[in-house]
Order: sequence, then structure tokens, then C-alpha cells
Amino acid sequence: MIKPDLIISSKGLGVKTISFMTTKLLEDELIGSKQVKNKKKINKYFVTQLIEKPVIWMKQEHGNIALEASNQNIERTVNADALYSKEKGLAIAVETADCLPIILSSNVGSEIAAIHAGWRGLSGGIIESTLKLFTARLENVSAWLAPCISAKNYEVGKDVFEIFEARGLEHFFIPSPIQEKWYLDLQWAAQNILQDYGLIVNSTSLCTFDENRLFHSYRRDKTLRRMSTIVWNEE
Repeated sequence: MIKPDLIISSKGLGVKTISFMTTKLLEDELIGSKQVKNKKKINKYFVTQLIEKPVIWMKQEHGNIALEASNQNIERTVNADALYSKEKGLAIAVETADCLPIILSSNVGSEIAAIHAGWRGLSGGIIESTLKLFTARLENVSAWLAPCISAKNYEVGKDVFEIFEARGLEHFFIPSPIQEKWYLDLQWAAQNILQDYGLIVNSTSLCTFDENRLFHSYRRDKTLRRMSTIVWNEE
């Protein structure tokens, strides 16, 4: 049983949908109890052992490929940046350390999705690719935006700005005092894209860069460690 104060629980998803994000506090407890020896594999270990459900993992490539997950995928890692599933009891997961994890859930059915949304994915249409897999009306789908890096800690250059500008998405940037630098708000961008499709969006103000006690952050520490955000529908 996972203690609720060791994870970040989702909000606003379907009544049968379970979703949460792991934290460094959970890792510390598992390492301290000697349940995990290899720290690099801690997320996958705890997911498979503690929730006692099959889990589909992704080899994330910062692209816009969204695939449907099924029990046939359990023994392998799927090359994608979003997974969709309609199988009850099957968990899907996304790993992040500053990028935005997005969880989708239909309110009246069993459809779920887990999205890895960095700047490349958002500008490349990873949200749109995932929404195309849903059969439910999108106004009956809810989204949870799990913790990611906040805009004030996510400065990017002209190359990133121009990619978003070409799609008409430059309004998700805040000018930096440094010439040809901007702050990108991943959460604001994702929320607007999702709401444009009619989804109900819930989010959190927690920042992976600021909250060192809770989260890994690649931009802060150049770490290879990741948090996992998991979702499944109860039987």
C-alpha cells in the first residue's frame, strides 16, 4: 500500500480512474526499506510491485507518436510519447523530470491516456495525436496536468520560440530580460490546447525545479532519475 503523503494524487478524472505521480519521498522510503537496490530502476520496480497491475512503459522520444496500449504490449517498451488504453486494470505510465505529464480520462467510459509533453511534443502536436484515439466526445474527457517545471525556471532560446511562433503559439512565452530568450509555460500551453478541444482541465502549481525535496529536475541537477506518473481504470 502506497502512503498518500509520498505521492502526488490526481484530481478531476473519471470516477473509476486512478492516477498519481511518484516523488523522491517514495523513493527514499523504498530504498530505506531495501525494497529497491538499483536506484535507476526504482520507478519501474515500485509500479510493477506495489500497484500489482501490468504496466506499459514508453521509450519516450520527444515526438508526436501516440499509440494504443494493450495486454499484448506488457513484455516490451513502446516507442511513443503518449499511450492510450481502454483495457480495465491495465496501467500506462510516463516518466519525466521537468517535462509535463498529462493524464486523460473519459468521464463515462474506460478510456485513458498518458502523455509526455515537453516543448518538442507540444509544438509537434502530441496532444492532438492522442485526442484522435478517443472515441468519447472530448467534452466528456478530463485532463490532469501533473507537476512540471514552471515558466520562471524554463528559459529557452530563439530556436524554440520560432517553432511555436510558426504554429501561432507564441503567446505561451514570457519575454526574458536577456535578448532573444523567453520563458516557456508548458502547463499554460497544454491547458489552452486541451481547452480548445473542450476538455475539462485540472492542474497543480507545484514546480519540479523549485521543489527539490519532492522532485527530480533535469534542468536543476542534470539527473537521469525520473518520476513516474501512472494511470489505470479499476476493474
